[in-house]
Amino acid sequence: MQFYLMMLIGVALGYYLGVGILKWTQKEENNFLPIATAVAGGMVGYWVAISFAPPVPTGDIVWAEPVTQVYDQSELDAVLSEEPNQSILVDFYADWCAPCHVAAPGLNEMAMAGERIVVVNVERSPTLAARYDVSGLPTSLIFLGGKEVHRARGLHSKRALQKLLDANTGS
Repeated sequence: MQFYLMMLIGVALGYYLGVGILKWTQKEENNFLPIATAVAGGMVGYWVAISFAPPVPTGDIVWAEPVTQVYDQSELDAVLSEEPNQSILVDFYADWCAPCHVAAPGLNEMAMAGERIVVVNVERSPTLAARYDVSGLPTSLIFLGGKEVHRARGLHSKRALQKLLDANTGS
């Protein structure tokens, strides 16, 4: 939201600067000047907006205690076979992935509320990521009875992931 506001302010300031220059020079034949300065103002607004954008999160994602981290296929198979009638969300992530940092608190809350959440760091487990054809992050897979029943690529809200789990429940 702030990004667009900065750009809008830049465009408005640029336009009024162009109109002011026209009035000051009293040259009516160059009506393109306000448009040109509006574009330049938009570019300045863009530069200001990206300069003050919040930083990309860094560091390791911290997972809550109920979240299970797995590192290989045998660990994942063991988790998936524990509860064959419960939907299990397996989230593939990386610590450098900004959308993964955004999704992590929602997944932690879901796990604290009793949902079965499993996470796989694609940098530490590249074979699992390749086996499940993970090409973008975050990727969330819903498993039921050890089989994948749904796949969600990209950032999804906690509510959307909860709806997917509820829609693919075994009870």
